[in-house]
Amino acid sequence: MKNKIILITICFTVGNSAFSQITNTSVKDTEVDYSSATAVQSGSIKLIDNQGTIKYLQVKNGITSLTNASASAGNETVTTLSLGGVLSTDTFIDASASGVVFGLKGSDQETGNAATSSTLNTSGYTLAVFDEATGEIKKLLVSALDVVGASDRFVVAATPSTTYTVAIAGLSLTPGKTFVFRNGVKLTASGTTPDYTTSGSSVIIDASVPLFSGDIIEVQYIN
Repeated sequence: MKNKIILITICFTVGNSAFSQITNTSVKDTEVDYSSATAVQSGSIKLIDNQGTIKYLQVKNGITSLTNASASAGNETVTTLSLGGVLSTDTFIDASASGVVFGLKGSDQETGNAATSSTLNTSGYTLAVFDEATGEIKKLLVSALDVVGASDRFVVAATPSTTYTVAIAGLSLTPGKTFVFRNGVKLTASGTTPDYTTSGSSVIIDASVPLFSGDIIEVQYIN
């Protein structure tokens, strides 16, 4: 019995820090009979609080405490520590142990409109991402993953004698996310002498690529 009381105390301690408290009605589950060889796996546990009140503890999407033994809904006083509500303090679930998985099943597919910076926290949908530094769950606008810059078009004014550089202000370009075309033909970013490299917000086309006045350079990039 001592072990049972300790377990109940731990459950309430964890529940108060990680769950919200609501008051609702619930039907009392069959009481667990520890003397039986076939004990109920999801039944209620009888206990007495510090006021001498007989209560029953059971688990259904949280921890539920009932103050009488009635089996009819609506005739008992119920306090439930349940999932959901407003968190009063930071709450983390540590799933870093080997073989431990945290996930959600049964979520519906969403095909609605993505949220924008002007509708954030009001309407639309965002992507859920993790901050690797803190473990926090944060929102990411779908537009942050869009292919942008397809209209960045440069016309070679004069035949270059060395490398040719075009700059796209405000970006940090990487070869794996940057695609460069000369007159519609894609240039390569690999090999011993790549057709182009990137540095900060600039694309540098190698001198080995023949460029002439009037050539059109198009740069596509992914955030």
